[in-house]
Amino acid sequence: MKKVFKKLFGLLFIFIISILSNQYLYSQSVNNVSLPAYDAIYTFIFKGQKVGRAEISLTYNELDNTYRLFQFSEAEGLAKLFYPNIITEESIFTFTNGKLLPLDFSYEDSGDNEDNFSIKYSWENEIALLSNSLGIEELKLEEGAYDRVSIRAKLMMDMIDGIEINQYQLLSRDSLNLISYEKLNQSEINTELGIFESILYEQNTENSSRKLNYWVSPSDNYLPIKIEQVVNGEVQSSLLLKSIEWLN
Repeated sequence: MKKVFKKLFGLLFIFIISILSNQYLYSQSVNNVSLPAYDAIYTFIFKGQKVGRAEISLTYNELDNTYRLFQFSEAEGLAKLFYPNIITEESIFTFTNGKLLPLDFSYEDSGDNEDNFSIKYSWENEIALLSNSLGIEELKLEEGAYDRVSIRAKLMMDMIDGIEINQYQLLSRDSLNLISYEKLNQSEINTELGIFESILYEQNTENSSRKLNYWVSPSDNYLPIKIEQVVNGEVQSSLLLKSIEWLN
């Protein structure tokens, strides 16, 4: 009974924090930043084989002055027999005095609840509540901290504004880590939509053997044309742009 009560109390606390945080930010927010809304479809490639599709969309809600960046990936056809899980990630964020502030984040694996986690941000209290299979943990929150989805919006915004991207704080499944970006080179990326002139950025996370390679198109609001996940020096999976619809 004590464990059940403790869990219910924790969930209630998160709910209250979320409401207060949203009210606080809405009362102070000045939306002087405009990110391009879009819906992009990608071919999902796993270990060199096309296995399915992914979708990344960025939308704006005028009613509460928030953005939503959403991504899901799934296998298709026969590949679904071997990779049945659907992965979804979502981040809700807003702008206060031109600064991107995440509000809520969630990661869900349809086949493995142990991997699921969420983050509630309380900027007025300078804390983030991290919920995973182990319970709820309170983390110290500082300006410049992002989750794995809102960081993509931050990168796009900085690139559009001509700000050199370098280091950020990343709230992950179980901790706060430092991530860094290195601009490598320009190259042409061949897609079903044609050839894109792209810039490659390499993302590295401290104390991790994983890294991400981002190819972004400067002439298309720095939209990711290709995203590549590398583990121990080996490419595990990648997303390659298939279609794009600008929603503005």
